[in-house]
Amino acid sequence: MSLKSAEEHINAISKRSDLNFNGLLEFMESNDIKLDSYAFPSKYSFGIAMATELGISLNDTRIVEFGDISLFHILLHEAGHFLRIKRIGVGQMDDEIGKIDTAEEYMNYLVTEEKVAERFATIMYYKLNNK
Repeated sequence: MSLKSAEEHINAISKRSDLNFNGLLEFMESNDIKLDSYAFPSKYSFGIAMATELGISLNDTRIVEFGDISLFHILLHEAGHFLRIKRIGVGQMDDEIGKIDTAEEYMNYLVTEEKVAERFATIMYYKLNNK
């Protein structure tokens, strides 16, 4: 599946879903969050999406496996990562990671980053869907 197909998939879901995918896509556009596509050689690849300073990359071989709520959440979660990268900056994040000395410190860093993205996704889910 190409990025165009991923976008078509999201648009198809938005037409049949009770979730506010149009609001989500407008939010992403207004925050300059670009969608990109990447493919793994195997359908068993675990990655679904990843945020970078450039936007959100979707695994185009896996994105079709997820239902409305999961896809909505994945996009919001990655948007949270993107906005944090944008706010802090890649250099600052690299500096923070570079100061980590132990596996325990690294795991704590990762857990904190994931909690921030999860909280963002949860808040935005309720805000966008008036729930």
